[in-house]
Amino acid sequence: MRRLLFVLLIGLWAVPASAAITRVEVVTGTASGGTIVCTFGTPTTLGELIVLHYKNNGTVAPTFSDSGGQTYTSVYSVSPVANQWNGLIYKENSAAGITSVTVTINGSGTNGGCHAMHYTGIATSSALDQNGGTPTSDAGTAWTSAQVTTTQNDELLIGTDHGRNNGANATFAASGSWAEIAETLTGVAFDGNGGGGISTQEQIVAVTQTNIANTGTNVSALVNNWAGIATFKMATSGDTRRSTMGTVGVGR
Repeated sequence: MRRLLFVLLIGLWAVPASAAITRVEVVTGTASGGTIVCTFGTPTTLGELIVLHYKNNGTVAPTFSDSGGQTYTSVYSVSPVANQWNGLIYKENSAAGITSVTVTINGSGTNGGCHAMHYTGIATSSALDQNGGTPTSDAGTAWTSAQVTTTQNDELLIGTDHGRNNGANATFAASGSWAEIAETLTGVAFDGNGGGGISTQEQIVAVTQTNIANTGTNVSALVNNWAGIATFKMATSGDTRRSTMGTVGVGR
């Protein structure tokens, strides 16, 4: 008598990542009706990093939400002068399909702006490597954040600049290896307490950075200037893929 024996083997293996950090897009938003909405043209895919840089007026710190109901982590939030808020938040390992991030202005505020970015190739847990802490403040035409040293190769660096010009627009410029990826200038009404704006800057680096800082510059002297910095780690492992293999044996 002949028997047909079919053995199905299912194996799992890890495929090393060839991931690189890539910014999918950066979008901007300005206040309308007490909220600031940054709307993505391309929805997120699973595991991306979302970063939001914001500035608004209001007697109480703003709150945040997105189209998927996710919770964000604050890198910093500071009120450099009365009724004004500047900050940087992020969501690692984002759900897929996120189309917008919203800043809700609290405490009678009505003005503000935000820059939202999303990235692939970032670690999905413990993504934040270095945080310069509360941004450093200065007046004049240049100001510099705290210095940080990254702990690994291949990181995303985000620089944040805030300026206020007592009734006139700020005009920011990137310095060194930083590239400005977004700038929002909306005049006196921007924060209800003098003009100004925000600038978001970026570097994607392949080697460890030692004592790196973000320097904001402006064509004219400003007051209440703030510069911040944060770094995020690249994903270091691959995705796990599932393979199915079949073996057929014939026995008696």
